Formats: sequence, structure tokens, C-alpha cells
Amino acid sequence: MIPALHIPAITGLLLLASAVPAEIPNGGLITPDGLRCVVPKAPSISITPESEEIAYDFDQGSHELTVMKDGPAQAAMRTDLTTGGLRVDQPTVEVNVQYGMADYTSIKQACVWYDKAAVTINLRPHIYIAKEFNVPGPCRDAIMAHELHHVDVDREMMNKYSYVIGEAVKKVVDDTGGVGPIADDQVEAQGQDLINKITQAVRDAEIPLREEMTARQGEVDSPAEYKRVSAICNAR
Repeated sequence: MIPALHIPAITGLLLLASAVPAEIPNGGLITPDGLRCVVPKAPSISITPESEEIAYDFDQGSHELTVMKDGPAQAAMRTDLTTGGLRVDQPTVEVNVQYGMADYTSIKQACVWYDKAAVTINLRPHIYIAKEFNVPGPCRDAIMAHELHHVDVDREMMNKYSYVIGEAVKKVVDDTGGVGPIADDQVEAQGQDLINKITQAVRDAEIPLREEMTARQGEVDSPAEYKRVSAICNAR
């Protein structure tokens, strides 16, 4: 992860934010009534879901996987334990904001506005198969298929909520417009406020994501599915 400001987020979802002022001229107009702040060009907004290749681990035993699942560092909604299998995925959301500024030193006033807002949702799925079940055959195949189903749901949900997050960020940007005039020594503080608004919008968008994710993953972990996998493995 790139160094960034760590923002508390829902369990299992780390939200990172950073900002860099963008040097863009002509963010204000001097009128007979004084300075009027405007946005010189349409801000750039991008929402990108990214998923790394699945990492696999076959060296842990069932006991170790149970400890991993129940450990405080793991988020329950993003882990799954079947008969000998575990899927872990702790996504991160990176929020990078650039704000434009125009500094009118002669009147000690300035304007700021959003120049760029980029959100990247990163998935790093990791599948464990307990070593005592890591034998080619129907049992291992059933466990693997179950865990892969969880990963598919993670990816589907993140793709869906990329749109939701994008709409939330766009609304903040559109509603904010050009900010000012402000005192020219308040640019940094106002820039931080712009960051905070988008950070909060992304955080708010996570709430329905968490609720739907829990419901969808619960469907994967149905009693019938556990019974099916257990029956296959007990028949070994």
C-alpha cells in the first residue's frame, strides 16, 4: 500500500486517503463585487476495483485454520471455514484526492476545488486447504469449489459497489464546486476538508456493502452446502 492517512473503517475493510495539491491556474474570477471562485475544468473521477490472483496455502492443519478464523485480526464476514477449508480476504480501499488552488496574494484570498478523486478497491483473496485434506479427489475439489465461490461473491460485490461509490463521490464533487473565496492561509485546511468529505462518502457507501456482503456470503454458507461438502469428505 502507498503511504497514506489511515482512516477507521468497517472491520475487514481498510480505508486509506491521501491528497496532493494540484497546481492549476484560473480558479477564480475578479468581478466588481470581488473574487468569485469557479472550477476551471471538470474534475476527474475514477473508481477502480482490482483483484490480485488468488494465493493458495496447503501447509496448515484444520486446527490452525480454526484458530485463524476465530482470531481477532480476521473479519468474520470475510472468512469461511468449511470442512478443512478457509477463505480470507481483507480488502483495502485507497482514496486519493487532488485539489486545485488559485492564490490571489494581492488580496490575500484563494480558491480551491476538486481536481481529481480516485478510489481503488483492492482484493487479495487467500484460500487455505487443510493439509490433511490436500489429497487429489472429490473432497479436496468440493472444498476448493466452495472457497472459490466465496471469492467470486467478493469480486461480484466489489464490482457492484464500485458504481455505488462512484455515484457517491461524484455527488460530493458536483455539490462542492469551487470553494471560496477563503483566506489564503486556509488553503491547506480547506483542502483537508475536501478530502474528509470524499472519505466520509466512501465510508457511508460501505454500510450497505457490508450488509449485502454478509447476506450473500451467508447464502454460500448455507446448511445444505455444509452438509453437501461434509458428506463428500466423510465418504473418503
